[in-house]
Amino acid sequence: MCRARISAEVLHVKRGIDFLNALGNEYGGKISMHLNPTFVGKGTALVTPFERGEFVPPRLVDVARAALHAEGKQVPIFLGLNDEGLAVPGGSFLRRGDEPVVELLERFNRTQDFELLHAVVRRAT
Repeated sequence: MCRARISAEVLHVKRGIDFLNALGNEYGGKISMHLNPTFVGKGTALVTPFERGEFVPPRLVDVARAALHAEGKQVPIFLGLNDEGLAVPGGSFLRRGDEPVVELLERFNRTQDFELLHAVVRRAT
């Protein structure tokens, strides 16, 4: 997936966060978002585009960048970090060497400490 496509997906997540935040503010309810990165599951329609190089699962840093938009808003955000072993080889958003990032994101899920997301982004730059 090209960088422009990932940027578009991040924009969609940001708009979703803004929408949920506005709903919560308008109606006084508590709304949370669960953000599950897309992976290429065995036997799914994504296998062919993945094999053609037309789809690449997002990197965890892109997930963190998108989730950072919830900082200062009233929308708790929880990041899905498990492909449940269903991804085709190379089709997961989890990549070799991501273990330290996964640990930071798991801590974020428990604490909602946005500094952890900032740390993920800093690691990538």
